[in-house]
This record gives sequence, structure tokens and C-alpha cells, in this order.
Amino acid sequence: MWQNTLAGVSEPSRLLVQHKDSVRDVHSRHYGHCRVALPEPLFRQLKTFASTQRLTLNTLVQGAWATLLNRYSRQSDVVFGAVVSGRPAILPQVEEMVGLFINTLPVRVQNFQQAVIGFLHALQRDQLDSRQYEAVALNRLQQLTDIPAEQALFDTLVVFENYPVAAVLQAQQGDLEISDVQAVERSSYPLTLVVGAEDTLAMELVFDPACFDNADCQQILGHLQTLLEAFCQHSTRPVAELPMLSASEIATVCYQWNTPDFSYPPAACLHNRFEQMVERHPQQIAVCDDTVALSYAELNQAANRLAHQLIAEQVQVGELVGLSMSRSVALPVALLGILKAGGAYLPIDPLAPPERRQFMLKDAAVRLLVCDELVTGCELQQQIVCDHHASALTHQADYNPPQPRDPQSRAYVIYTSGSTGQPKGVSISHYNVMRLFEATQAWFRFGDHDVWTLFHSYAFDFSVWELWGALLYGGRLVITPQAVARDSEQFHQLLTREQVTVLNQTPSAFYALSRYDATQDGETLPHLRSVIFGGEALDFSQLSGWVGRHGINRPKLINMYGITETTVHVTYREICQEDLSPASLSGGGSLIGVPLPDLQVYVMNERQQLLPVGVAGEMVVGGAGLSAGYLNRPELTEERFVRCEIDGLPERLYRSGDLARFMPDGELDYLGRIDFQVKIRGFRIELGEIDNVLQGIGGIKQARVLVVDDPRGEKRLVAYLLLNEGIEQPPQSLLREQLAAQLPDYMIPAVFIMLDEFPLTLNGKVDTRALPTPEQQFEQAFEAPHTETEETLCEHWQSLLQQPQVGRTDNFFSLGGHSLLATQVVSRIRQDLQLELPLK
Repeated sequence: MWQNTLAGVSEPSRLLVQHKDSVRDVHSRHYGHCRVALPEPLFRQLKTFASTQRLTLNTLVQGAWATLLNRYSRQSDVVFGAVVSGRPAILPQVEEMVGLFINTLPVRVQNFQQAVIGFLHALQRDQLDSRQYEAVALNRLQQLTDIPAEQALFDTLVVFENYPVAAVLQAQQGDLEISDVQAVERSSYPLTLVVGAEDTLAMELVFDPACFDNADCQQILGHLQTLLEAFCQHSTRPVAELPMLSASEIATVCYQWNTPDFSYPPAACLHNRFEQMVERHPQQIAVCDDTVALSYAELNQAANRLAHQLIAEQVQVGELVGLSMSRSVALPVALLGILKAGGAYLPIDPLAPPERRQFMLKDAAVRLLVCDELVTGCELQQQIVCDHHASALTHQADYNPPQPRDPQSRAYVIYTSGSTGQPKGVSISHYNVMRLFEATQAWFRFGDHDVWTLFHSYAFDFSVWELWGALLYGGRLVITPQAVARDSEQFHQLLTREQVTVLNQTPSAFYALSRYDATQDGETLPHLRSVIFGGEALDFSQLSGWVGRHGINRPKLINMYGITETTVHVTYREICQEDLSPASLSGGGSLIGVPLPDLQVYVMNERQQLLPVGVAGEMVVGGAGLSAGYLNRPELTEERFVRCEIDGLPERLYRSGDLARFMPDGELDYLGRIDFQVKIRGFRIELGEIDNVLQGIGGIKQARVLVVDDPRGEKRLVAYLLLNEGIEQPPQSLLREQLAAQLPDYMIPAVFIMLDEFPLTLNGKVDTRALPTPEQQFEQAFEAPHTETEETLCEHWQSLLQQPQVGRTDNFFSLGGHSLLATQVVSRIRQDLQLELPLK
């Protein structure tokens, strides 16, 4: 019976709301206690329900505890411990023996889709079946699972006392008085539920203070009480649908922390607001690169000429126009021209693989492409070449075209990685972007005094924030060449030279910039007033050095979580000194703050039920930033943009696929991805897309791409491959070359590991924990450097890649290198060898 019951258990069902990774060494700790007694009416209701259904109170408690574990841990297969007498009925002689026979047995529960009555009866049958194993040691039972002996089979214990010890002792004859007796003073588990049934049902949590505090346990006991009450009141409903939150908790997470502000009406389109800035600041520099600067008037006139040309081409309102431009001042000219003509722009990065560019053009049904030079190999015949003055279009008028101005019309479509193997286009309106800036202006106070950089690719939605943050407020936008953006030294010099005030960075890029900044003497970047993070999770511990040099207030450091589907940013958090304390840094997540005033963020489970404070679930977003959906993908739009059935919440919500939890003060803590979608250096990647491309390469039978942390704590992609029989292992350089024809460089794995077979769990799934690590694989045997130059290069690689040794034939990318680290190699070669090595 136990072989069938425990087979396939692979990890404990953890209920650690503080998300501590290690809960060992618990025997020496002082445990806390938290108690509650059920109201007498509820206790009577439970006894009546149990009697009517021929159930024990112990079964009700265990059923409620299993359900609570299911909700807290997000696992449909939960295991907890239960204390039993240790005197099995099959050994009657044990009843006559003196001694402590109490034992602990695992209780496994999986059937949360069942109706309450069937669920509880099944649990009670399992309890009765397990009685015959009361004398079997727990370690013997654990051998039937995948969990190693040194790891606990479960993290929580349930003790149900039919005969409370204190009551029994106080009933004894004699002069001895005993009071304040506790059956469980200390536990070997982080959380133990002790329940006693007398005049009422008294529940006590014995907790490890390293994992929980009293407020956590009060919340847990409250949820346990709500579930017990729901068993009685909703006995025919599936257990998975039962309510767990109290009315006050629902009011807090739904309304107190998500008060929508709709005071940002869709008054204008993006280009209309830009035209207002032209009237106010016609001679002020709007945009510049390393060779050209355009005033607001000049930028407007050049954009108008392109707009009139597109109108002559009969561009319709909201029609997608392809945009393929290098990083120069011609980019905002082209982008504004498309919007002024009434169209929407589709960014096609010239550096993207040709196959990807062709897919997007075809999928979006684009008939016109605006470019700075003719794109060869493009099926589109209608290409309009545009430079920074639109000099080829001087025959067109340069006044503002009188086009329809509907803020709800489409402004752009950005393609993101797709889990089915193809990118998906996200459609965003003018209103979505306009309200983003209106809703955040009270925090940032952007103005004509600000200098911004266009650091990110215009095919990445962070660029929307950079470009319009400057042009909607009369600021100056500095177009950053790609080579400069990837070189921390050159970018630092640009920030100083251009006196940049607002810097937007993915954390990965900022870490590199901060390391370079630390090498400079004296005050650096004195004009910088705000650093805004986005695109990926921020590791607060990596900010300590920067804050030590610059302080916490100038510049301000602001962490903003966002999604393309909800228009760039969703939350806001200004980082404070306390965030960098050891206690704060031990939390394991990344604090992302509160929702923007016109957005709402909820934490829900897979059934779209609200989850309480401290419990991790999927972030679900509602409000004015939500996209119209995915281009030509109605089924995917319906899957991710869901209708909400909870009264008082927005009718339409976006399921982000991101894992988060509410903190007690209402701030959100980002914990990573739920699915196989990840973010690396700010780029959102569906691992399934890379899997599909790899499996399309001849000779590859199966592929699985995972994200692993390298010795520096940075994330890198590792591909595990199974080859067809008889196929020789291809060189990693060839695999990268084949992938580069279809995927951008940030989606190309750093390491390729060949397998004879994929390891599987007992459930038949790929056992990712059993896969070899990249450090266990080497493309070639170590070969020591031969020359002084090679020794210098190997030393730099060892330092940057944090490898114990690097040989002369080792592959930079196989050892965990990527484009950002490559720029540091270039800088060190320039410094040590006086050579200018092209990054490419």
C-alpha cells in the first residue's frame, strides 16, 4: 500500500511563507506558539457535520490542513506528517506494554478536484488503511520516495489530541497539582499544528521563528478556520473552489492596495502631445546622436514630410508600417512620421535573423517598410528610405498632417518570444502609452530639463519609455550606438559628456556599468537624478557598491516591474537604504513595489482565486495599461487575457505568468517565472521557442533548454540535446551558427550538452535536477596558454567568467560568456595590449 501511496513523491510540500531556503538545525531553536479556539457555534456545526457524514474531527482537520498546504505551496500533490499512537490493532499485546509508542506517518493528498464529502471520506479511508503501519519507522517509509535520507519528507506535522494531556493529569487522584502542560513543546519541523478537542476545537501552531512569525501563524490559523467552515457550508463543491480568505483580507488585497485612479482620460495621441512640445520648445534640441542634433522644430518637419508621403501611399488609421532603422536620429523621425500618418509602427531590428524579420512582416501583413537603407532579400517591394531630414521627401509638405486623432487607435506592435516556437505580436494603443506617463508623472516630474538615452533596442518595449519620456516633456533624447551601449566604459563617458539625468537600465547592464564606475576616481555622473530598472529581476545586493559611492538619494534608484502586454511598466518602488541591509537581502525575491495608480495587481492561483499576504501565486494585472491582445492570435489572447468573475475587480485581467507575493505592507515581491518563460539581460524568452528551433536542426532528436546560474550569479541558457542514432556530435560553433540564422543572439544557449538519454522522474517527466551542470562539460581538454599574450587573455577570462582555469582553446561562450561580458574583454584588451579589437 505504501509503495503505491508514496511512489513519485519528489519534494516536500513547503509552507514557508518567509521563503527560507534552509530549515535544518531546528532542534536548538526556541519555538514560538500561536493559539486560537474555534467559536462555539462553529465547533457545534463541525461536530454535527462530522457525525452526519460519519467522519472524525481528525479527518476534518487533516483535510483542511491538506487544502491549506495545496493553496500555499501551489502543489496539487501534498504530503504532511501525522502523529499516531504507535499501537496498531494487529498487535494487541502492545496495548499491555508500558512505554511511549507514538510514531509519525506521512499523509499524502492529491484529489483536490473532488467534492468535499468524497474528498474527506477518501482521506478517512486512507487513515484507516495506514493504521497497520503505525509501528513502521518513518525512515523506512521514506525509502519508497525520491527524497534523499538527509532531506525531510515533509515540513509540517499535525498532532490531534483526543485526550489532552493536561486534562488527563488533572483528573488523577492525589495531592500533586499540575498545570500549563503542553504535549508538544518542541518539534523537529518548522511548523506543527496541535489540535485538541474538548469544549471546543483548540488549535495551536508551534513554529520555528526563523521561518515564521506570530502574524504569519495567526493568518494560517484564520485560513484553517475558514476552510473548516467551508467544509460544512459547501460540502458538494470541489475542494479546490472553497474560499480561504476572510472578508477583511479580500477588502485589503482588492481595494485597499488596488485603488484605481481613472483621472487620466485619453485626451490625445502621442504625436499630438509631441506637437505641443514643438510649439513650446521649437529651438530646443530634441534628439541627437554622435554626429547630428535636431531641434524639436526640425524633428517635427522631417517627420511631417514622411507622414505626407505615407498618407499619399494611403496608409490607414492603425495600419502597421514596418520600421527597420539603425540607431541614429533618423529613427525618431521615421517613428513619428508613421504615427502622424495615422499608422502604427512595427519595429524590425536590422540585427535580427532574416527568418525572424520575414516572419514578422508576413504575420503582420505589412505592405510598407520605412528604412534608412534598402533592405535586401525583403519580399516587400514598397520601401521608403528616410534619413534624419527626410531629404528624399523634400517634395512633401512639412506641416502637421490633419489626420484623425483617436487615442484608442493602435500605436505599435512589438513581437515577443512565443512558447509555440513563433514570436507573438502585442498590440498597444496611443492611450495605453499616454496614460502610463500621466499616471507616473507625480513620482518622476519629467520635464524639459531632462536628458535621456535611447539605450535599448526599439524592438524592446523599454525603448517606448525612453523615447516618449523625453519627447512628451520637452527633454533631449541621446541615441546610443549599439557598440557604445555594450561597452560600459564608452557608455559611462557618454553619460558624463551628455549630462544625462534619467537613465533606464536592465539590471544586467547596470551591474556592468556600476563595476566600471567603481574604477573611477572622484565624483562621477553628477547630473544623474534617476536610475530606473526594468526588464528583469533586480538583485538588490548588487547595488551596495553603487550606493556606497553615490548615496541613496542622488540619483534615486527605482525598481519597476513591467510586461509588454500591460504597456512597459506595472509597478513602482523607490529603493531605500534599508533595502540593502542583511535582513532585507535575505528574503530571496525582488521587491517591485506598488501598482501604478491606474493599474491593479492581484496574486492568484491557477483557478484565479485570490491568495493571501505572503503566499506566492501568479501576478494578474488589470486596468488602463492592458493591451488589446495578440495580433492574429485570438486563442492565445483568450487564454492570457481572461474575464474576471470576482465582484468589484476589473472585468478583464492579464495573466502574467510571473510569480509574486504580497508583503504585509502591501508591496509586491517578485519571485520569478511560473512557466518556462524567462528574462535574461532584460529580454523575455520562451524556452520552448528555442527548443523548437533546435529540434528543427537535422540530427537533433530532442532538445531541452534551461536557465542556470553561473559562478557570478548571472543567468545563462544551457541546451541539453539528444541526437538521432548514428549522428556524430556537431561542434558547438556550428550549432550557434545555425541558431543565429533564426534567433537573436540573446536566445542562443551558452552551452550545448549532449546526452545519451534524458533522466526521468517516476512520473515520466524530465528530471531537470539530474541533468549534468555546464561545469561538468568541456568542449575540449584543457590546453595551457603558450604565449604572454595568451596568458594575459586567459587571466582576463578567468577573472570575468570566474573560472578556476581557462585554456587557450576554450570557448568564451561555453564558459558562460555573453555580449555584455565580451565588451569588458574588449576594454581590457584596449587597456593592457593597446589594441582596438572590434566587438563583432
